[in-house]
Amino acid sequence: SIKECAGTPPHPRSHHTANRVDFEAEEESAADHKLIIIGGYGGPGSTRDFYLDLHLLELSTWTWAKVESMKGPVPTPRSDHTAALADGKLYLYAGRGWTTKTDAGFYDDLHVLDLKTYRWLEPE
Repeated sequence: SIKECAGTPPHPRSHHTANRVDFEAEEESAADHKLIIIGGYGGPGSTRDFYLDLHLLELSTWTWAKVESMKGPVPTPRSDHTAALADGKLYLYAGRGWTTKTDAGFYDDLHVLDLKTYRWLEPE
């Protein structure tokens, strides 16, 4: 059967990443399973742009939520990147964005997001 989602889903997009995260259980409760969508290329209607927004789908309730305030040096919006999870952190690598006179639009950088605080950290 098809499940209906609550909340506000991300705008239509492609070339994003989606990772399942198992957040640690708090006292007496079950672990919290979420799907994280980050970045990509797309947009509502006929508009198109590169994104670096972060959306969470709560898998027990099928409810979407957008992380509104990430802290630290937020990476450039991008698509075609990779994302991996380890030790409560999301590792975002490379990708592509808009080409300008000073930026070729292809990235070869690594960023780390702490999933407890939603703070971007410098890689160690």
